[in-house]
Amino acid sequence: MAWAKSSTNTLSSSGDALDATGLDKKFNTFLVHTISTTQSSNFDILPVLEYNGDSVLTGTDIAHRFSQNGGADVAQTSRIYAHFSNGSQANMYNIFNVGYLINISSEEKLHIIFSIVGNADGAANAPLRSEDYGKKVLTSGLITEINVSNYYGNADYAAGTNITVLGTD
Repeated sequence: MAWAKSSTNTLSSSGDALDATGLDKKFNTFLVHTISTTQSSNFDILPVLEYNGDSVLTGTDIAHRFSQNGGADVAQTSRIYAHFSNGSQANMYNIFNVGYLINISSEEKLHIIFSIVGNADGAANAPLRSEDYGKKVLTSGLITEINVSNYYGNADYAAGTNITVLGTD
């Protein structure tokens, strides 16, 4: 099973959207590093996962469960997006995500996402973590695009924010 880069996108200037297109493999790993243009504790950015250009204003075909820092699971159904990082975390200006996606045309699409949030600067502040397990109800085609939208929008993603997708059949 040889893995190859399917897509990569690095923002050259600030913005609220980050997309990876051209997904055509059954098994995908995606790496996302979001950086905020500001560094406050006011919930500046909240990256959320969408597929195939769906917007946070449309669609209800994602079901998922997530937890933060090993806490209790929260299940959500008929959603428009899945979490890259729990929205109750402060200091969300440096977030790294590793996700896995199964993308078979005739099956629901399953994903697993692990996230780490840098938290406040310095070694005295431990990072925060979250997990998200979900599915997109799409059985008549493939996911061809991963979208990382900024749900809060109190700040923008900074230049250098990146998504890279690796895929294999």
